[in-house]
Amino acid sequence: MKNEETTYQDKLKVSHMYEGMWKKFYDVKFPGNKEILVITDNDIQRQGVDKIITTSNDTRVFVEEKTLLDVHDEICFEWLSNSVSGESGWIEKPLICNYLAYAFAPIETVYLFEWRVLQAMWKKYGDIWKSSNGCKQIVSTTVGKYYTYQTYATCVPIFIVEQCYMEIMITGITESHKTTLISEDELMKKMISINEIKNETAEHKQKRAAERVREIKKYGK
Repeated sequence: MKNEETTYQDKLKVSHMYEGMWKKFYDVKFPGNKEILVITDNDIQRQGVDKIITTSNDTRVFVEEKTLLDVHDEICFEWLSNSVSGESGWIEKPLICNYLAYAFAPIETVYLFEWRVLQAMWKKYGDIWKSSNGCKQIVSTTVGKYYTYQTYATCVPIFIVEQCYMEIMITGITESHKTTLISEDELMKKMISINEIKNETAEHKQKRAAERVREIKKYGK
C-alpha cells in the first residue's frame, strides 16, 4: 500500500537520480541537441511532458519518461490510475508528448516509443492483453488524502510489445486506432522558439512552457 504524496515525491527523486543517464540517452538519440529542458511544473508533467528537447534544427520534442529501479523483461501499461474517480492510466490518456521513454535504470536501457504509435498499439491489443494468461496483471493500492483507491496495470513481454509496435509502424494507424492528439505539424507550430527562451531564467522557461502547453491543449480541441 502506498501513500499518494509519497508516491509522487518518490517519482521526482528517481527522476533526479538518473538525470545523467537521461542526458546520455538524449545526446545519442538527438545528436547535437541545443537544450534539454527539465520540466518541474506539475501541470505540464500531468500532460505527459518531463523533458523538452531542442534538436539541432531547432524543433521541439516533448518526452514523457518512465524510470524503473528494477529490471524486467516486460513493459507495464497503466490503464486505470484511480479506481474511485475513474481516472485513466497513462496509456489511455490524451498526453501531448511526441515520445514515451521507458527506462530500466540499473542497466541504463531505454526504450523510446512514438506516442501516437504506442497508444494505437494499445487500442488494438490492450483488451486482449488484459485477459491474456501470458501478461501479468498488477493492482496496487494507494492511500489518498480523502480515500483509498486502486491502480491497474498490464505488463506485456517486451518482445511482444516490439512486434506489435512494429506492426503498427508498418501498417499505419487506422482511423479506428487514431488517438486524440493533435498532429505533429500542429504541435511543432505551437512549440517554443529557441530565440524566445535563449536568455530566460529557468523559472521563466517553466512558466512559458506551461503557457504553451495550455495553448496546445486548447488548439487541439
